[in-house]
Amino acid sequence: MNVWDLKLKERRESFKPKINSSQMKQKRLELTISLSKKKKEKDLMKRRKVKNFNEMEAEPFSRLYFEMNQGIEGKKKNDLMILSEQIKILQKENIKTHITQIRKLLSSPFPPINEVIELNLIPIFLSILKENFDEQIKLEVIWCLINISSGTSEQTNSIIKENGIEVLFEFISNHSGESREQCFWIIGNIVADSINLRDLILQKGITQIVIQMIEESNGLVNDIQTASWMLSNLLRGNPIPNLNFFKPYFLYFESLLYFNDKKTLFYTCSCILIISSEKDQINLLFEENIPSQIIRLLKESPNEIIYQCLQIIDNLLKGNQTQIDSLFESDLLKNLNQLLFHSDQDIKKKTCLTISTLANQNQQNIQKLFENDIVSSILKMLENETFELQKETLSIFYGIINQSNQQQSQLFITDSFIGLLIKLISVDDTESIYSILEIFRKLLEISEKIAFENGISNTCVDFLEEVGGIEIIEKLQNHMNYYVSQIAKQIINNYSSNYEEMNLENSN
Repeated sequence: MNVWDLKLKERRESFKPKINSSQMKQKRLELTISLSKKKKEKDLMKRRKVKNFNEMEAEPFSRLYFEMNQGIEGKKKNDLMILSEQIKILQKENIKTHITQIRKLLSSPFPPINEVIELNLIPIFLSILKENFDEQIKLEVIWCLINISSGTSEQTNSIIKENGIEVLFEFISNHSGESREQCFWIIGNIVADSINLRDLILQKGITQIVIQMIEESNGLVNDIQTASWMLSNLLRGNPIPNLNFFKPYFLYFESLLYFNDKKTLFYTCSCILIISSEKDQINLLFEENIPSQIIRLLKESPNEIIYQCLQIIDNLLKGNQTQIDSLFESDLLKNLNQLLFHSDQDIKKKTCLTISTLANQNQQNIQKLFENDIVSSILKMLENETFELQKETLSIFYGIINQSNQQQSQLFITDSFIGLLIKLISVDDTESIYSILEIFRKLLEISEKIAFENGISNTCVDFLEEVGGIEIIEKLQNHMNYYVSQIAKQIINNYSSNYEEMNLENSN
């Protein structure tokens, strides 16, 4: 790496916040999963038929709800005590009404979770799940536990202290339908509470329960969605869990990626994205033919799925050359080329970043970019796209020119390409100006070598002069950014003799 490559690296670091990349990746994953969880919980509230405050005033418990929000703690606890005593009698004909009232209180904006815990209702709830009660009563109990598990860490732990995990696992293993699905939400809340609880759930055997759910789903969308959502939650957290727990799932990823459901695809891709971030696990993904399925999803999937797949491919490109070649054989470049003309700007931008990774690897990959018309498509983007996308193409061109052989690089020493860069350098954006100067520095170096070998003038200098590029670079010697000014000075100092000789010839 020469001094200018080192300066380029320093300069890039100066433009970006110095945040650990793995931490940023984990935050993006957690935000993605958190947003999807909020959406599902919103749907869940609709299924519970929890009404707004105005509608609640007509309900028998509305006075209690109102007083609770007004902070009348003594009255609230007294009413809850009455409900809890009635529940403890376990009169099956009346218990549903009382549990429903508590569930509605727990679904309110200010849920009395601590009061429910203090009244020792959690053991009652768990015993109902084990006893021969009506399924609707059990569902009401599960909703109560969902709300408790979504509270503080201490509130969540109150379920675990009562052997709640074992009760929930047993319930899931022996039930189906909505009640089983909602039980997974309790476990999901526990998993999300902390790394220690996540690992505890894994150690207690959640993996086999989720596999059982997938195998017994018979294609039911809700079951498959819930299982894939549970997987994505179990993989959350930093550090990520021991992936040995998840190796049995690898057999199911390929079939889940064929499942015609957007949410299932999203959750499954979230899992694969986390796993692929661990370089030593990439080989397992290739063994199960998962990369080829990810490439297939680039074709006609929803935008969110395409974006996830591009993130996964970025991770897969950290593999060895044999693995990268297998991506090429699965039509990766053909699909990337099509995505460069996608209607969504973010997808086009992300596609450019993926191509940039390839362009900065080796000559073999660069040759593939030429053969698959990627380079010509990037040139069209440089000419016709918005500035933000034009800016993304610069790292691709720098990678190609810096990594390719002389024959490949000199294809860019043209008046049209240099003219496009000179137009772009006039935009007041320090990062793009520096990238363009780096490209010019490399092209001038290649052109100088060709000129010396053939006894001709430096063609790149000639083209720069034709489009007014020399004057622009001279002005950039005084740019406020140190690195921009230094590389501009280097270019002028190295090639000023060619420029002066050309001007002397023109004057004669």
